[in-house]
Amino acid sequence: MKLQVVLIFCMAISATFARDISRRIVNGENADIADFPHALALFDSGRFFCGASVISRYWALTAAHCLDRNTAPSLINLYGNSTNRLTGGILFFVQRYVNHPQYRTIRLSTGQVIWDYDVSVIEVDHANPLDALFVRPTILPASCSSACCGACEGTVITLAGWGRTELGILPVNLQMLNQTIVNHTGCGPFWENEITDRMFCVTADFYDSCDGDSGSGILLTDRVSQIGYVSFGSIRCGDNSAPAVYGRLEHPSIREFVRSTTGL
Repeated sequence: MKLQVVLIFCMAISATFARDISRRIVNGENADIADFPHALALFDSGRFFCGASVISRYWALTAAHCLDRNTAPSLINLYGNSTNRLTGGILFFVQRYVNHPQYRTIRLSTGQVIWDYDVSVIEVDHANPLDALFVRPTILPASCSSACCGACEGTVITLAGWGRTELGILPVNLQMLNQTIVNHTGCGPFWENEITDRMFCVTADFYDSCDGDSGSGILLTDRVSQIGYVSFGSIRCGDNSAPAVYGRLEHPSIREFVRSTTGL
């Protein structure tokens, strides 16, 4: 049974306890859930900390680093069907989640932590499916063994989420941002050449994702076709110091994990 709830209390305290490792949207603009019905907020013990995307009636997709603390599924919830992060949405209960078996943490010489195989899928309670007026799945890409198929240099992508803004606050209203995929090779030196072909990079400028947006879906401008998910970027979001890095959903090792786990 779907639970439609006013989450003012638990989501308000989430602004204090949001995890620092997740990403936010800086210099984005207000968005409407009707235009991004795949967008979900991810909660751990009532605290907002990441984004996710609907990929089917029973499955959502996020970044593995959002779910790498072995938290019991009963303490994890997804929230959607509302532009407003605090009220009017639907809370979905989680049955289980599965991180990619090769998920790993990489510590750079600067001390910053980044991730490879940074993908997780979440199965909701089948009595509480991801199905509502503004809860709709993305279209997943086919597996791509080439250098790129959809996630190619020059491609404009769109993301939406409730991560912190340039003001350092968690917005109530869903935010959105367009970015452009940049040269994969040129991105590597910014990240001590730890960028793999399971990742792609986007423009380094003052428009960025940061705290709270990790795991949010990366879509083509049709706002339906998903090619990735937010993974990591500059600690000082939107400072034009390094390209943000997103997980490449079309990569065979990522796409096969999703297919073998979810059947999608």
